[in-house]
Amino acid sequence: MAFLGREEILEAEEDDFEDVKVNEWRKKGATEDAWVRVYPMSASQRSRVESTMLEVNQTGRGYERIGQIALKTVIWCVGSEHSSDPVFSESDVKTLGSKSSKPILRIRDAAFRLSGLAPGAVEEEIEDFDVTQGSDFDTD
Repeated sequence: MAFLGREEILEAEEDDFEDVKVNEWRKKGATEDAWVRVYPMSASQRSRVESTMLEVNQTGRGYERIGQIALKTVIWCVGSEHSSDPVFSESDVKTLGSKSSKPILRIRDAAFRLSGLAPGAVEEEIEDFDVTQGSDFDTD
């Protein structure tokens, strides 16, 4: 068993990815399947997604922000074949928003799986949060 220290953790290179078929985005007339490589969210990106979902669930407002999560996920998580560095930037949100939603949702789902956000995971965390907030803890 090897315990990691600060340096090992901060210098670690993660290599999880999933290739997602995006034939809706291939060039007109192309017959070969088109793919993008999807990498997991960073911890801070996942936290932003969870915070948004929690806020919308608790307030019942801001549902338009949920749609933005899928677009942000594409920007954050689509990298090149050889690097997790994003191929898109924040300035691409509007253009991506005009594209077919099918590949965007497949990319979002892959990024969520890679990031430990399985379908229903955020909702389960919200339920757990509500239960914890409503329970009394005996500290004696």
